[in-house]
Amino acid sequence: MTVRMTNPRFCERRPDERLFKNVEERLAVADALYDVLRTEDPELLRAVERLRFEDSTRDYGITLEEWKRRSACRSARVSKVRAEMRATGLI
Repeated sequence: MTVRMTNPRFCERRPDERLFKNVEERLAVADALYDVLRTEDPELLRAVERLRFEDSTRDYGITLEEWKRRSACRSARVSKVRAEMRATGLI
């Protein structure tokens, strides 16, 4: 879901790729994705929400340097998934 509701990093962008123009547009897409999940697979939605909560609470009380390392790892994972989704035509 993160791949679908965020813009790619600048170095990953393609010519003429559609990007979110503002936060409101991005949030509207995120809300729509969650609505679909809520309707089609409530159990998966609960798992996604739990993982997002757990991921966010891991950042409490860590140093800026630790946060930067975590952020870089998270970005690398999202970039890998985005590349796989592009390769299979999912985005």
